[in-house]
Amino acid sequence: MKQIIFTALVLLCTVPTRSANRISVSELKERLQSLHDAQKSDDDVNLKLAEIELTESLSVESLSSLANLLPGKESRNRLSFLAVQSAFLLPPNAEIPSTPPPDLATQKAILGKCIDYVTKV
Repeated sequence: MKQIIFTALVLLCTVPTRSANRISVSELKERLQSLHDAQKSDDDVNLKLAEIELTESLSVESLSSLANLLPGKESRNRLSFLAVQSAFLLPPNAEIPSTPPPDLATQKAILGKCIDYVTKV
């Protein structure tokens, strides 16, 4: 009997309680804006954020702008936790610079200026 109870407890512990919704930063902004407009409580927003997993990195600028939409400390802490979790993910496409790298001649000119500076200093 004890073995059956122990086995049942082990199985219950290994089953995930809920699956996280994988969303982008823009979708997170939309959700938080709708929760802000609906004037949800801190606990409600915190529970909604607990169900989320980001697919993109949350920048410091986005984090500070989204924190203004949150009603309290718990939801702000949860958003900070999401930002830390997403730190090693790629940033959103909108935050990646679209300028191409300099061509070979420009790179050589930059390195030449660096060498001149270092030798003078």
